[in-house]
Amino acid sequence: MPTKKRRVGFIPRNGVLDIVNKLSYENNLSYSKIINILVEESLLNRGLLNIKNREIFDENNSGESIY
Repeated sequence: MPTKKRRVGFIPRNGVLDIVNKLSYENNLSYSKIINILVEESLLNRGLLNIKNREIFDENNSGESIY
């Protein structure tokens, strides 16, 4: 069954891969889940994602939701 989610190829640097491996093992989560959490945290910190109302904002922070 097709899915709307896109698969993103990600080959991290060795140091990043070590951190993801450690987080994955310590939290008993898949690599994919760890990467997803890190991406969401990054978007939140940049002000591009609002979890409360599930809005994603455009890059120029015009305050306009794109989804």
